[in-house]
Amino acid sequence: MRPGQSRQPFAQQPTLSTKPELKTQGEHERSTLKTAHEEIVKQRNHIGDLETEWAEDSILRITTENTTLNQQVRQLANDNQTLDDRLKAARSNVRFQDRRIVELEVQLLDSSDRS
Repeated sequence: MRPGQSRQPFAQQPTLSTKPELKTQGEHERSTLKTAHEEIVKQRNHIGDLETEWAEDSILRITTENTTLNQQVRQLANDNQTLDDRLKAARSNVRFQDRRIVELEVQLLDSSDRS
């Protein structure tokens, strides 16, 4: 406190009036809550409309496409297995031929040494 100032009792000190502010704040909160609920209902209705459009326009087309894609996946898997089997057989043939070439080279060297 500064010199020359008297201290006012607590009850006499200026206070902020909270009742009008609380009322205004409460009204604002209720308004905001009401707006939020309205937006939720609006969004739910929009989602329902989209689901209805989806069901009516696309289910048959998507189901057909899905079946076709599944058949293609199975066919590609079979083709892949066939190609993998062929590759394994080709590698086995190459290994056999490499061994045969080595054997023939040894025979050729042996026959040239004898001469």
